[in-house]
Parts: sequence; structure tokens; C-alpha cells
Amino acid sequence: MHIHHKHRHLMTAPFVLLLLVLSVSGSLPGRAEEMSEKTDLFPFAGMTGEAEEGAVLTKAADALILEEGSVLLASRGQVSLGLGDSVTLLGITGGFHATKHGDSLTVAAITTPALLSAPQGSVLIPTGMQWRGRAADLPSLSEGFSAWSTARALTDIPPHFLEEQLKHLKELDDIDALPPVVDALPARPVDDHLLLPAAQERTILAWQDATIGYLRGLLEQGAFAKAEQYLSTQEAKDIFADARVRVFVPALLGSVPSGASFPLSLFTHLASEENLFTVASIHSRYSAYVWTGGDDISSSRETVLLRLLQLPASDRWSEAIPAFVVDKWETSARTFLHVEEDPASALPFFAEKILSVISAAEDREQPERALRYEEALRRILESFETEASSVALQLLTEREKSETNAEAMEAKAVPSEPVSVETPWGISEEDTITQARALLMKAGALMSIQTTITAKELPLLHVEQIVFPTKNGDIAYSFDLDLRRLEIKNIVHGDRTLPFALSVENFVAWIREQ
Repeated sequence: MHIHHKHRHLMTAPFVLLLLVLSVSGSLPGRAEEMSEKTDLFPFAGMTGEAEEGAVLTKAADALILEEGSVLLASRGQVSLGLGDSVTLLGITGGFHATKHGDSLTVAAITTPALLSAPQGSVLIPTGMQWRGRAADLPSLSEGFSAWSTARALTDIPPHFLEEQLKHLKELDDIDALPPVVDALPARPVDDHLLLPAAQERTILAWQDATIGYLRGLLEQGAFAKAEQYLSTQEAKDIFADARVRVFVPALLGSVPSGASFPLSLFTHLASEENLFTVASIHSRYSAYVWTGGDDISSSRETVLLRLLQLPASDRWSEAIPAFVVDKWETSARTFLHVEEDPASALPFFAEKILSVISAAEDREQPERALRYEEALRRILESFETEASSVALQLLTEREKSETNAEAMEAKAVPSEPVSVETPWGISEEDTITQARALLMKAGALMSIQTTITAKELPLLHVEQIVFPTKNGDIAYSFDLDLRRLEIKNIVHGDRTLPFALSVENFVAWIREQ
């Protein structure tokens, strides 16, 4: 029978576990299954979830649809949910929380980024952030950057809610979305004209299942070179040309042990599924692999813009996005903006969005992240003619002036209450400079014949032309070093003064990313 002719409503008790289990014995995702009242077989790739009291979930065709209420869904592979009116929600290797009350939606990306797709456009939500709104109210890019962006405004997930949902995710069962492991590569079936078409199809499906099981075994064992070798063959390309087989790609990625490398060819096959590829582009486990191949896969202007805006926004966790990924992002942003018909409009919009990311990084006390995106943004803007980029560059300049003025006002502020006076610096100038030299050399600095360290007002020193080795060669910096606070400020690199104060530890971490 056809599932879309039969809807089954699930009224759930408080956080009752819904096991949305895909049967992988003899069938691929997407095939209609006969279902009894006691069977919880759904046509996704291995999802688990919890629904809050009163939530109404409808199973129709090959989708799970949230009609009303709230649900938490998770998977090692693809996470998908329908929200009605051709609106879908998609994640990969992780979980998200969705709430629907009438036409109002709230989507919280808990451990996977989430992509909300609607007829009017899409919203890409980085992990740790949420979106609230009505899908029907989403304007398209053709209505202008301002309206498009305002309707897609994101906020941080409240900490208490994030903590609660993380706890629930840990309690969910880990559902297997892949066929069982096969030790040997199965032989491709030959055409047998004596078989009926239905039998031929079953033979091909069984072979595809076994091949996925073989790849799964290689990935789980860490045999990535062998997996890459097979994925590069024409046979593998033929298999993954089938959309039903590509559904397994997210689960194959999710089967790779944490911290291990991924076969790049898997991302080539994932690129055929633009929405999944977009989610992976800002996923903490997958973004480096997606951006390694550049961001020229999609021809959709909105999709590329979403990736460009949300990659920096996703760079918020303890482990920073690799510097080479930020370089790729910068190149892709420059390419995208250079083909915009109205750069005088696109550049200020893009600058404002990235400046908001920079401010958020500073609020999270991640000044080195803020600095690298500020430098990248400046290079992007300076690649344009002055007439097109003047407004955007002015925004950047005004921000730097505002920071400088704020620091000056803070320095001049007279406290309304008595404050304790710092203990006088009791070390001689010579010994202070010796300590500074030892500290900097321990941090990896090199002294050249141009390097000088002079006292300003102890324990504040000025360091001139000290060299730090980077992967791009030796780079000289000048700065003030406060030995009491172990803080570096007034950093000068080339002809630029960087308006940040960094701890010595954070400064060294930032240098290593250059």
C-alpha cells in the first residue's frame, strides 16, 4: 500500500521515546513499507527522538511531520522533519529541537546545524543558535538584503534549555542506520534476462546494501585509504548516482570514529545533495572537508550566501575552525561578492553581518577569532574599487574608532568608589626585560638584530620587531607587553595597528593560525 494514503498520529506522553527505526534488511530508504499498529518503522535513516506531551506527529509517505507541539530528533546520519506546507528541517550527525504552534516555528540547533527549507527560501542555523518565525513570512533575496536578513535573524539558545536538551540527547538510544558490516566487497550482479524485473531489482538492492555494509566496515576499522580507493572507482560513482543510496552517506560519515579522518570522496557524493552539503559546511566535524573543495558546488545564490554568513557564526566553540578553512571562506566570499550586480549594496550588508559575528566573538572572550575575521573582512573589502567598498570600509573604520574611544574612556574613567592601588613593581628594569625575553622565547619568539625591548612604565614594556615563525614564514610584530597582567596590546603588524588586547597565551594561539 502507499503510506501517503494512511496517516498515523502519535499522541505522546512527556518525553516518551519515539524510536524511528529504519529496517535495513533487504531494503533501502525511501521504499514504502506495510505497517501494523504495533510497528514503528519510519522511512528515515535511523532516527531517535523524544516528543513533549501533546505533540502530534504524522507519518505520511516518506516523511515524519510535526503537526503541533515540540520534538527532539537525533541521528548519527541524516536528521529530517517535515513542518507542513512544504517546509522541511534537516540536520546531520547530531540533534535538533523543533516546536510548532500553528504557523509559528522555533528551531534550536542543539548538536547539529539545522537547515529550514521553505518555498520562499531557507534559514541556516549554526549549532548553539535558534530561529523563531513563520516560514510563510520568509522573503526571498530578490526582496533585498535587509528584509531577507531580518526574517532570518538568529539568537543564542538559552543556556538552561541547551543544557536540558543535551541531557536528553545523551539518554536517547543509538539507532543503527546502516546495513550490517560485510567483510568482503560484493561482486556486482550481472544482468540476468531470465529474472523478472522485480527479482532483478531485489538483487541490485541487496548488492547495494552489501556494498554499503562493506564501506561501513572499512570506516569503522579506520581503513580510510582502502575506503577512499573504492569510493574513487566508477562502480562506486554508479552506486551513489542512485538517490536512495546517497541517503546512506550521512550515516557513513557518522560511523567514522571521533577524531579520525574522512575519505574526501564521501563529500563528493554528499555534494549531490545540496541541502545536506549545506548543513555539513558549518558542521564542526565536516566543515573542513566541505570547504577543502571550495564552495562552488551550488548554483543557488541564497545557498552560497547562507554558507558564507554562517560559517563565521559557527566558529564559536572551544576548537577554532582551521585557518585554511577561513582562507577558503575568504576566497569564496570575494568570488561571490565580485559577481553581485550591485556591490555597493552587497558589501555594506556583508560587512555588517560579519562585524556582528566579530562583536559576538569579543563578547565570548575570543579576541583571536574576532581578529582573524576582521582581517579577512578588510582584505575582502579592499579587493574592490573604492567607489563600491567605501561605505563598507567606513563601517569597519568606525568600529575600530569606537573600540579605541571606548578603551580611552575606560582609561580616563574616575571610579566612584575607592579602589585598591596595585602593588608597586618591585623588579628592576633590567630584570623585568630579562623576564620578558624569557617569556617570549618560551612562547616561540625569535630575537633578530632589529628586536628591542624597552621599558615604558614598569611593568609595561615595548617590544619592537620580534619574530614569530608561522607556516607562511617568519613574521615580525611590535607591541606593548604588560608583565603583571601577562597581556599584549597595541599590536603592530606591517602598517596596521590591531585594536585588541590579548593574553600572551591567546596571542601565541592566534600567531599559530596565521
